[in-house]
Amino acid sequence: MAISINPITQSFAAEIGDVDLSKPLQATDVAAIKQAFWDYAVLIFPGQELTEEEHLTFVRHFGPLETSILALNPDVKLRVRAEIADVSNLDADNELWRE
Repeated sequence: MAISINPITQSFAAEIGDVDLSKPLQATDVAAIKQAFWDYAVLIFPGQELTEEEHLTFVRHFGPLETSILALNPDVKLRVRAEIADVSNLDADNELWRE
């Protein structure tokens, strides 16, 4: 079964369904997702529960990975792998940041 692409708005966001990102993707599904990135600014993949490695395997379809600049500081303990941008209010121990 091919993935489904359901627009949420006319050209800004779409929901991608009928795909399990934790599994290897067919080339046709990767191509459809890449096209959806061209057609919409935001893609939503509901119901996905990915490990960090599964997430990285998926995003490698779209180009080389970058490393968080925080990884360059040897005194910083990262909460997630350096290739994942950690935009969060949690610290390295998954606790809320304190001032």
